[in-house]
Amino acid sequence: MTAVIVIGGGFTGAAVAIALSRRAQTPLDIAVIEPRVEVGRGVAYSATDRDHRINAPAANHCLTADDAEGFDRWLRQTGRVERDPEMAAADGSLFPRRSELGAYACLTFDQHTARNPSGSRLRHIRSRAMSLAQNGEQFHVRLENGEALIGDLAVITTSNEGPRPPAPFATDLSSDPRFLVDPWDTVRLKEIKRDGRVMLLGAGLTAADVAASILRERPHARVDVISRTGIRPTSRPAVTEPMTQTLWERLDSRPSLFEKLHGRHETVLGVLRALRKDIATRTEKGMPWQPAFDDLRESARMVWMGLPFAERRRFQRHLRRQYDACRFRYPPQTKAILDSAEQSGRLRFHAGSVTAAEATPSGIHVTWRDRVSREIQSVAIDQVINCIGLASRPDASDNPLLRAALHDGFCRVAPLGIGLDVDEACRAIGADGRATRCLFVVGPLSFATFGYCLGVPFIIDQIARALPEMFEALP
Repeated sequence: MTAVIVIGGGFTGAAVAIALSRRAQTPLDIAVIEPRVEVGRGVAYSATDRDHRINAPAANHCLTADDAEGFDRWLRQTGRVERDPEMAAADGSLFPRRSELGAYACLTFDQHTARNPSGSRLRHIRSRAMSLAQNGEQFHVRLENGEALIGDLAVITTSNEGPRPPAPFATDLSSDPRFLVDPWDTVRLKEIKRDGRVMLLGAGLTAADVAASILRERPHARVDVISRTGIRPTSRPAVTEPMTQTLWERLDSRPSLFEKLHGRHETVLGVLRALRKDIATRTEKGMPWQPAFDDLRESARMVWMGLPFAERRRFQRHLRRQYDACRFRYPPQTKAILDSAEQSGRLRFHAGSVTAAEATPSGIHVTWRDRVSREIQSVAIDQVINCIGLASRPDASDNPLLRAALHDGFCRVAPLGIGLDVDEACRAIGADGRATRCLFVVGPLSFATFGYCLGVPFIIDQIARALPEMFEALP
């Protein structure tokens, strides 16, 4: 039986294994290497907090493109909406807790393990992958216990690395119990004082999740959110417009939706001007701006791949934060909590840079410079939480598999400095600049090539596009 090794069993790894078992013409032996107890959750969907919700409707989340409504249907048919009435937004769309998507991914993987269309064998290898070796066309993956798996095809689906302490906390402060480097450390989060003053570093969706949890559970706590630009996620429009195409049809549009309207652009400035024109047109008519941006977001793969490298680097340097703020939108439930706390003065957002931090008996003394006034401010904080996000350079990774793959030349860091270098078929490009026929990289690590592969629909779309090449690589 032809063997496939999937390295990483979070959401992306589970989706790859499921897609292979559904589309294969002959049975495959699919081994998913994942140290967690379950396949499908990963970091993102292991969250158990009641206020950590997916930030797009459940109808946009699925495990397979041929059952795009499966997750939404499962939520409605299994009584989960009744058990969590806050899940339903005003327009009827569902924003479940992230743990629900994790549970659905685990269940779907287990169902395909028991039975799948191709009669393939799915296995969960509960271990860590340590290194790769190639013998002819086959890959040998060494596990943490010293054993090895042999596969005709290997797919790396691990995500970016866990968060690291930013300056000036990358000192002895990094081990101070009052500084939390990992915002998903639920045990440490529960130790925050009920009336404490908390500072969150970073203002993205992670900060929103953490802030919502603290504010709901601790009615006397105060939260300061500080980021260099002050840019934070946007909101969903109050009224959503009906779409003439499904999300999957929009993603598969040829030419892309944005290119149909504006043609192909080879500069970031050209794309930006076209987007601003669309937004201005809608705003003048009293219409929400978000659908104009959505046309670009759902065309991002084709627009990005049409940009020269210098333009991609320019976007990364100057516009990435603004773009992320527009595409990452607060779940309405989270937005309501934050709005209420901000109005009462318990939550404050700041644009500025932390210049110094010092541990004192009374707390962590944080000094920061306001971005606008340039004034220096100093505050005593009970708890500082790092919400800046995941590390994106695999050459600085703690993942032994990524370190070994880079060292041995099977992979190389993408020229943009983010993730791994892959070709348009998701094949890993090695140190010699050539793509490896039977080694693939899917998910966030392939960002530099595809531009936007972080949301669930875009990961599922990427897998669907890569599947023909994966099957072509099999003996």
